[in-house]
Amino acid sequence: AAPSSSIHNAGLPWELGLAEKCKTHNMGFIAMKGLGGGIITDSRAAYAFMGQYDNVLPIWGIQREKELDEWLSYMNDTPEITEEIQKLIDSDREELSGSFCRGCGYCMPCPHGVDIPTAFRCYNQSAMHKKISAMLEYIQITSLKKDATSMNNCTKCGACEKHCPQHIEIRKELQNAKKALQPFYIRAVLKLVNRLVKR
Repeated sequence: AAPSSSIHNAGLPWELGLAEKCKTHNMGFIAMKGLGGGIITDSRAAYAFMGQYDNVLPIWGIQREKELDEWLSYMNDTPEITEEIQKLIDSDREELSGSFCRGCGYCMPCPHGVDIPTAFRCYNQSAMHKKISAMLEYIQITSLKKDATSMNNCTKCGACEKHCPQHIEIRKELQNAKKALQPFYIRAVLKLVNRLVKR
């Protein structure tokens, strides 16, 4: 099993090569993170992309009954790659490939308590023009509690980078994420809130 989606494979083509090798040896290939950890929002595009590979079995993250019905409907009305869907995939790749974190969690646990996957997930959302909601979600999950797990705890020790299969420069990208999710005025408010929470 390996993380695989239209976005992941743009930056890591070896994953498709691995799927092809499995096929030549009459083996299946289980693809995790088919929706890029929730970043890919068009399920038809994701399904169509995976459908190109007959030996690949994707694992879809389903949280609601409505989503289950959506996926089951594709059994009878199977999405295929069209010009419109390909444009959507290309657009997602352009915005999210490169240092896009797939959320595998191999960088965890951080010795200083930073919730790295959440930081990058919210950072990815902010890159897709959802900046306000990404900021609010990040603050709610990591900062408004007694034992904060925010990026402010990072000491740049680099322990996380030794375990990242994508070789992301995590320390550098965390600084970029901090600028996007915690501008100076937000950091000032959080300092005050954390003092109150820890009392």
